[in-house]
Amino acid sequence: SEQVTCQATAEGAAPAAAPEAAGVAGEPVSVVIAGLVANTVYSVVCNTKGGAASAPLPAATSGFVAAPAGTGTQTKDSLSVSVTPRIAEDVRCVAGLTAEATAEAVLSAPDGPSAPAKQAAQAEQAVTFAFTGLATAATHTVVCATAGGVTAVTTATTSGFAADLAEVGVATKDALQVTVVT
Repeated sequence: SEQVTCQATAEGAAPAAAPEAAGVAGEPVSVVIAGLVANTVYSVVCNTKGGAASAPLPAATSGFVAAPAGTGTQTKDSLSVSVTPRIAEDVRCVAGLTAEATAEAVLSAPDGPSAPAKQAAQAEQAVTFAFTGLATAATHTVVCATAGGVTAVTTATTSGFAADLAEVGVATKDALQVTVVT
């Protein structure tokens, strides 16, 4: 049996370590490194008590590379929003929720014109959500969420004119799992 420790570091974030885990030579050991910052790319290194060190593994926590933004297809009663997740995971956006909506509320909202179905998104590739049947000439709050629990909020207007869209806030999960073979 070999004891393994893993640590995640990122620029501007405090380092975090997983509790020491017992490993068997040649077998995978899974550890959870908690206390991480959402939407952050980390460098993970694992070490054995015997002095062996892994090569750094780049790994990211759930979040958005690009916040929700209008795609330029707003009309009097519809609009589209695009969002880019940091990692490959399910993503969903819903219009009409409050800015304080949780990821769970976004992901579990019934499908409909203001709540398109979730999409399986690839890492750092934009996905677009179309909303229809919205109130005309009104500002709508759009909340997007990742399966990892991160939300991002924007507002968009169905006036027929382009609206400047910006991220309002981000909420997140704070854990990352890594596996290393000793």
